[in-house]
Amino acid sequence: MKDMDRQELLSLLSICATLAGLCITIVALMAALKHGQHTVVDDFLAGCAAAFVTCIYLIVWMLRIRNAAWASRIGNAIEVLFLGAMTVMTIAAFIAVYSIW
Repeated sequence: MKDMDRQELLSLLSICATLAGLCITIVALMAALKHGQHTVVDDFLAGCAAAFVTCIYLIVWMLRIRNAAWASRIGNAIEVLFLGAMTVMTIAAFIAVYSIW
């Protein structure tokens, strides 16, 4: 693995951890403010948090792996999972904003 790839993975690791924490915080705040009412946004954000935590796991695993073929597969999985979680998080944000209006 190139040094540049390693730096990108370490940056993405930090970003995923921050976004997972953000999703969990928003779910907890929404539950507290709505007195336990459950919404579809909660489900979306909980799924995003799980996806970001899975990305963290895969990134740590990829930093340890030496096989280039496996590293490529894991890298592709990380990209798809991260972009999917970001997309769902964006949709959840639009739904939350729309429901407030």
